[in-house]
Amino acid sequence: MMARIYPFSNLFNFAEGPILLLYFQSVFQKDFKFKKRYLIHFIPSLIFFINSTPYLFLDDLLKESFIINYLQDSRVVFSVPTLSFPYFTHIVFRKLQAFLYMVAAAILVYKNFKKHRFSANNAQGYHFEYYCYCFIFGLGFYLMELLVSVNINPEKSGNMLFGSNVNDQISYAGYLNSLFIVSALFYPKLVFEKYFTKKPLHEARLNRKNNSLTESDSMKYDLHEIDRLFGEYIESMPYLKDGFSLNMISDGTKLPVHQISY
Repeated sequence: MMARIYPFSNLFNFAEGPILLLYFQSVFQKDFKFKKRYLIHFIPSLIFFINSTPYLFLDDLLKESFIINYLQDSRVVFSVPTLSFPYFTHIVFRKLQAFLYMVAAAILVYKNFKKHRFSANNAQGYHFEYYCYCFIFGLGFYLMELLVSVNINPEKSGNMLFGSNVNDQISYAGYLNSLFIVSALFYPKLVFEKYFTKKPLHEARLNRKNNSLTESDSMKYDLHEIDRLFGEYIESMPYLKDGFSLNMISDGTKLPVHQISY
């Protein structure tokens, strides 16, 4: 499969950094809209795709042989035919680009975290605790892959970093990536939030629970911010739409259902 989809995979591999940053912009900017100028971020994807197009004209048997050899020794990728600059440039640039975009996304999250007085449990329902956790693994993953990519330069001589086997080196970064994926299990509501909020029974239970909240519970919430977000949202008269509900308000204000109920 890899033999057939390459080099089209470059279009996605080089887009992972920009997509990450744009995602967090959409999370923290209430009126976020994708603009044409954002397409500039995806120019490297196109450039590296064009550079790797000679691979498309290789014989199918040669492609299959290439993949088999790659599984035995990852350095085989450096022999991929390119149009202009060598494939080694692809590897280093992609890791460096993703790392820098992740740093930019982390700064964006940090600024919003600071704006909310470094409170992981905030009125807007942002999961800053989980974001920070992910960035620790993400930055480690890309930084390690960048070091390995530079280290396995075919023109470099001498011992390689972290051992002599290329595939083993790559696996170290993979371990960090696996830990990142497993970490999602500890935040099920973040990953499956739409399933949590769309269950009527669960919503009814939340309503009953919130009816019994005491005055001390209000101290947990930024009531002024909740009032501001709700006020801005309600001006658009969303209650005129069919199916208006707490869930619709939650989607529009980015506030958890239980806080709106309170």
